[in-house]
Amino acid sequence: MKLTIHHVAVSVSSRQIVSNIDLAVQPGEIVGLVGPNGSGKSTILRTVYRMLRPSAGFVQLGDDDVWQMSPRTSARQTAAVVQESTHDVAFTVAKMVQMGRTPHKGFFAGDTDHDWQVTTTALARVQMLDCANRPFNTLSGGEKQRVLIARALAQEPQLLVLDEPTNHLDIHYQLDILELVRSLGITTLVTVHDLNLAAAYCDRLYVLSAGTIVAEGTPEQVLTPHWLRDIFLVNAVIQRHPVTNRIQLALFPLSHRHEGG
Repeated sequence: MKLTIHHVAVSVSSRQIVSNIDLAVQPGEIVGLVGPNGSGKSTILRTVYRMLRPSAGFVQLGDDDVWQMSPRTSARQTAAVVQESTHDVAFTVAKMVQMGRTPHKGFFAGDTDHDWQVTTTALARVQMLDCANRPFNTLSGGEKQRVLIARALAQEPQLLVLDEPTNHLDIHYQLDILELVRSLGITTLVTVHDLNLAAAYCDRLYVLSAGTIVAEGTPEQVLTPHWLRDIFLVNAVIQRHPVTNRIQLALFPLSHRHEGG
């Protein structure tokens, strides 16, 4: 399902955080938001999963305004994995994933056979079915992130929103998580701190600076020496990865000169 953000602005305590945000994510596409800390990436995500109402503009999923939906309807269509997720709960892995079924059930309703089937399928999809009975708080960081993605999948969403899904993970788990997301085929909007990971796994990128979008396009179009220097304050040598053929960035400080240019 297509996500459209049109002329969105967000103000908090009379301070404008983002303004005039226009972006789109096509069905099945992975679109990344990149930019310096404080540029507004997470704020934009919060307008999509209904944690922060825009002060102007609208967020549309398919033909529907996200903020005109009920919270339950929104949660059936959009699933978010965010940095604020609780990682220390003692629920079992299966119970954590079952929570993703909440939008599909009535108040005080028990778990149905279908709920269990969806939970099992989600755990299998992230290769965590063998850990179903383990306490969530005993897992490694990468395992926890897989479970949180499984919980999002249990919502059976049309849109997946991920806020720095590889943050604080070892490189093995960073690649593992993004390979998993790529395999899902779900329309995805994601913030990525590591520009090389963004280049490797995102179909398109939006570059943010000071609350506005300054560039949009494929990784090759926007991760250029010009934008890397002006927005991220670094120099770069850009090459092709010998295995993936995606662009790969070698970054170095502005104070250093590269003899090749």
